[in-house]
Amino acid sequence: MSNAEILFCGNTEYHAMRDSWSHSQVEDLIESPALFYGRHIAIPSVYPRKESKAFDWGNVADAALTHPGGMDAVARIIPESALNGDGHRKGAPWTRWSNEPENAGKILLKQDECKEIVRAVQHCRENPNAARLLDAPGDFQFTIRWIDDETGLPLRCRIDKVAIFPEFTVACDVKTCRSVALRKFRSDVYEYGYHRQAAMYMDGLDEIGESADKWTNIAIGKPDPQECVVYAMKDDAIRLGREENRKYLRELADRLASGDWKPRAWDQVIELDVPEWAYTSDEKWSLA
Repeated sequence: MSNAEILFCGNTEYHAMRDSWSHSQVEDLIESPALFYGRHIAIPSVYPRKESKAFDWGNVADAALTHPGGMDAVARIIPESALNGDGHRKGAPWTRWSNEPENAGKILLKQDECKEIVRAVQHCRENPNAARLLDAPGDFQFTIRWIDDETGLPLRCRIDKVAIFPEFTVACDVKTCRSVALRKFRSDVYEYGYHRQAAMYMDGLDEIGESADKWTNIAIGKPDPQECVVYAMKDDAIRLGREENRKYLRELADRLASGDWKPRAWDQVIELDVPEWAYTSDEKWSLA
């Protein structure tokens, strides 16, 4: 625990750090070593991440639920006078208003965009499990930085909330998602490596002596009706995430030392097949 530190910084500052590696960066390595190099090593960045409106929406909803300053800490509502005649973020009034000092580093939202987030936050607060986690004593919105013992890599994570109850401690991460339905959210867990994120973040909490008994995702659907469901990650899934993190952190350390960013299978020919279900599909049909 001696090499770990706790930092309190904004989301923008966290993502701008270049002295440690995060879960999302490791996910880039998993997708493509060349992507990782071009986005996180090359200066200037060859493949900068393109932030989307969904990313902004998620950050503001996250802050509204877990930041002491609420939405106002990270966002500002755009006045009608700053938009052009078509309601777009264009023109001289927009340029003047968006460049005002008080808007620096803030996410700038139209009134209707803000209403969506307020509705999502309300639905989240109406969920008894989400409300219990968010209202429980405990720290929120803080960054942990530590050195991985095996690889020597500096790592970091940003915790949304640690909820402390008399009988157990729960780490919480707010996730905006395409759907809160179990089938679709479980697919997102696999696609975006949420089980690996859970493992890395819980390891970070271990490093500062604040071990969590359970990991939860407070899932908020981005499309209407912006429902909220709380999911608790199974211990087996976190163990799998930890094993996968070991594998990819070793790969990252090796690639940083060797400077080799070629694809993993660049010198191989990989046998390809159709999905298993294609062999069992029944193509018979009838008009009767």
